[in-house]
Amino acid sequence: MLILLIILTILESIDVLMTTDKQLSFAITPINNTNLASTTLSNQASLVATPRLQVKTDNWYHLLVLDNQIGMSPLKALSLLIVYVCSLLALFRLNQDNFFQTDVSDLLAAAAVALILYFLIERYTHRSFREDVLSLTNQQYKLAHLNHTWMLWLGIGLGWLSRFMKRGYLLQQEQNLTI
Repeated sequence: MLILLIILTILESIDVLMTTDKQLSFAITPINNTNLASTTLSNQASLVATPRLQVKTDNWYHLLVLDNQIGMSPLKALSLLIVYVCSLLALFRLNQDNFFQTDVSDLLAAAAVALILYFLIERYTHRSFREDVLSLTNQQYKLAHLNHTWMLWLGIGLGWLSRFMKRGYLLQQEQNLTI
C-alpha cells in the first residue's frame, strides 16, 4: 500500500508537470446565488451543480500547490504521503504494553508540520486568486471556501500529542534508571 501511494504521488507530479494543457481548477460560487443549476429528483432530494473555473497557467508553483484539472495537487499528495508514512512508522514502533517505551514524538511532529504547512501554503495561494477570479468572471463569481481546516486542527492535535509522547518517553526513561 505504501509503495502504491509513493508511486501515485510521483506519477501525479509528473503528470501535472508534463501535461501540455496546464489548468488550475477552482470551485466557485455565484455572488448573487441565483445562477446555480439544480435538478429536482424527488420531494426530498435535488442535484445542485457547483460551477468550476478552469484557468490556464504555466506557473509551476501554482500547478504544484493548487488543485488542477487532472486531480489532486502534488503538494497535497506529498503532504498526505508524509502523514501516512509517519503514522505507519509510529504505529509499528509503538509497544502495545507500554506506549512510552519508544520515542515516536519526532514522527508525530513531522506529520503535524506537514499538515500545518500544507494548510498555510494552500490557503495563502488560494487567497491570492480571489481578485483574479472576480475579474475573470466579470464580478459574477467568487472563490468557494476551502474545507481543509481539518488539516490545521489535526496538525495542531498531532503536535500536542507529539509533545505528550516525548514527555512520557522521557519520564519512562527516568523511571527505568531509578529501578
